[in-house]
Amino acid sequence: GALGLEVETAKQVACADVLLLNKADVTPEAQRRRIAERLAAMNPTAVVLESSFSAVPLGSILGIHAFDRGRLSQTLDRLVLPSSSSGPAGKHKFCSAYDCSSCAVGHTHQGLCQGHDGHDNLIVGDHGIESLLLRSTTSLDLYCPDRVEAWLAQVLWEKTAGGVYRCKGLFRAPRQSASDEDGGVDKAAAATSAYALQGVGKLFEVEEAPRAFVSDSKFLFIGRGLQCRALEDGLRGCLWQS
Repeated sequence: GALGLEVETAKQVACADVLLLNKADVTPEAQRRRIAERLAAMNPTAVVLESSFSAVPLGSILGIHAFDRGRLSQTLDRLVLPSSSSGPAGKHKFCSAYDCSSCAVGHTHQGLCQGHDGHDNLIVGDHGIESLLLRSTTSLDLYCPDRVEAWLAQVLWEKTAGGVYRCKGLFRAPRQSASDEDGGVDKAAAATSAYALQGVGKLFEVEEAPRAFVSDSKFLFIGRGLQCRALEDGLRGCLWQS
């Protein structure tokens, strides 16, 4: 029915890398702006292109290397979600994972909010699509790539943290040579590698990104019914332990 079509449409928006806002020539600017803001709330990393008669440069929609690690780094670095909104896209704000008075329990990550589950790092709109950004607590936090991969398999295949449609991330891990040496975490932190994760539906990959610069690890989840605590706890379990 119509509800099922609406849910599928929202899911496709959440999974997209590029969104075309057509009929720009006959749509008032204020309405185009509202629609663009709504789309950005549903998928904060997608590029929104305005078009007339569906005419856009092919280079902007084909061969864009959506899973390229350099592109991923730029996307996450410039990710800025609205600090407040009273429109249909929902309300948003920044909160500190350590000082958030509205959270029932303490966090180990900083994020963006607002949502259910007592958490203030989730964006929820009336379209039902949610965006959750988790970041490492310090620049010294290191993650184990094998644990991240195993955890993502549970999240995407078994839906242990709600319905995740899309996920992206860049994180720091100890280099294999460094992690095998004696000296513990401090020595491993001095020699680290960047890793990238990308997931769409039930397909995902976690690969080393040697040319990417990662100051703080970031993990973005887009979906429906996201379970914040489950994602935070799972990510905490992926931290590197010497």
